[in-house]
Amino acid sequence: MKTAPRVDERIALPDGRWLAYTEFGDPGGRPVLFFHGTPGYRRNPWATDAQLRSAGVRLIAPDRPGVSRSTPQPRRRLLDWPDDVEYLTDALGLDQFAVVGFSNGGPHAAACAYKLSPRLSGTALVAPMPPLDQPDTLRRLGVPAWYYPLARRAPWALRTLFAALAALPRRNPQRAERILLSDASDADRRLFAQPELAGRFGADLAGAGSRGVADDERVMPQPWGFEPAHVHSPVHLWLGEHDRLVPADVWLERPSSFPVCETTVVPGTGHFLIAQHMVEIVGMLQAPSGPGS
Repeated sequence: MKTAPRVDERIALPDGRWLAYTEFGDPGGRPVLFFHGTPGYRRNPWATDAQLRSAGVRLIAPDRPGVSRSTPQPRRRLLDWPDDVEYLTDALGLDQFAVVGFSNGGPHAAACAYKLSPRLSGTALVAPMPPLDQPDTLRRLGVPAWYYPLARRAPWALRTLFAALAALPRRNPQRAERILLSDASDADRRLFAQPELAGRFGADLAGAGSRGVADDERVMPQPWGFEPAHVHSPVHLWLGEHDRLVPADVWLERPSSFPVCETTVVPGTGHFLIAQHMVEIVGMLQAPSGPGS
């Protein structure tokens, strides 16, 4: 599934930071911005260029601050991200576009749906991390109890941990992946045992770098700055039936979610359902095509 991007560039942001992004698929197709998971970065679209071209999609994948070639943003909060997205899409001449957020990219896509609603033609949240400022939610996730407190209070320690893990894929990608997937569902382990995906998760960590990964995790337990109930543009939730990291019930049982929401629970899949369903997900997002779209 590994595919080379058609475009791999950086743009200068107004505050002096750099934002790296790639493009895949049809340059004249429907513009869809893809927000990666953690660890993840711009060069893994979870689909081939040929598949995206066949779907008529121009996929634009930016690195979040501190990830890979994007400059860190000190004290970043979730609602800072739509400002970077707005600047990028303005620079690319896009008046309207859709967004897809996977895992940690999900809250970032939701923030765009909240803050950039008039410009969005569709929003897909794939196995998205929910708001984590409620203790009962944290207990239901498939992460160790120490993980998010460490990310919030000692991000330098998390950077050290991920730096060691990021070095491992260069020597032994499969071993790194076994560590990263140690608490994953059987569905996810079977997925990454496939030859075309083996080593992909480890490569994502190596490409992202430890600083951006740790900073992304620092942002996750903070309050979003808005409630899902305040997002009034349509949202499509994609959940894995056997997801152990973000169990589907965490979203299905929320008393207050997105007001306009379609939910698809994909049978037999885990957290990484995006690896098998990315083309279907982007194909269901409606967006205008052509220059200036």
